[in-house]
Amino acid sequence: MQTTEKLIRQFAILVETIPEVTAVFCELSDGGVCLTTILDSTPFDKQPRNRVYEAQLEILTVAAEPVLEFRLINLNEFDDDQRGTLIPYSAIPVYERSFKPNADETATLESGI
Repeated sequence: MQTTEKLIRQFAILVETIPEVTAVFCELSDGGVCLTTILDSTPFDKQPRNRVYEAQLEILTVAAEPVLEFRLINLNEFDDDQRGTLIPYSAIPVYERSFKPNADETATLESGI
C-alpha cells in the first residue's frame, strides 16, 4: 500500500514532465487530500489536460483506496482578477516550475534593458 505522501510525490514527478504544468498544490479537503494542478496553456486545449488526467489515473490505479482528490485549473481560462482566488491560502506547494529565461531574455537581462 502506498502512503498518501508517496502518491503525492509520484504525481508531482509525473506532471513535471508536462510543459504546461506550472504548479501543483496540496490542501486538506472534506474527502482527504486534494491536489490542484495549475496549467498555463491555450484556453480549453485538451492535450495538456488529457496528459494530467492520465497522470491522475495512474496514481489512482496504484492507490489502495481513494485517498486523493484532484482539481485542474488552466490560468488562461480566468480573468486576472479571478486568478488570485483560485488557490486557497492554506494550500501547500508540492511542485512549482522554476523560471528559466530563454537566450533572448537572458541577453536582455544582462544588457540591463
